Amino acid sequence: MPKFTKRSQKTKPNEPEALKGWHRIAKFLGQPVATAQRWAKSGMPVTRQGRYVTAVPEELNRWLSRESGAQPIHIATVT
Repeated sequence: MPKFTKRSQKTKPNEPEALKGWHRIAKFLGQPVATAQRWAKSGMPVTRQGRYVTAVPEELNRWLSRESGAQPIHIATVT
């Protein structure tokens, strides 16, 4: 008989964990909230979900690498 595990309904099996809210996004970037909001206006990949904003860390790292014009960057922060 197969064992069933309880899965969170918020994330799908292969979906990366998203940062929810400007404070978590800014903390991941190591920047103030106002800077994260300004970067979002200039093309940083964020998604609006109702009154919340979310971002996927891997997408943020790719965007930062493109914007920096240098070697790929990886923000190493504890979330």
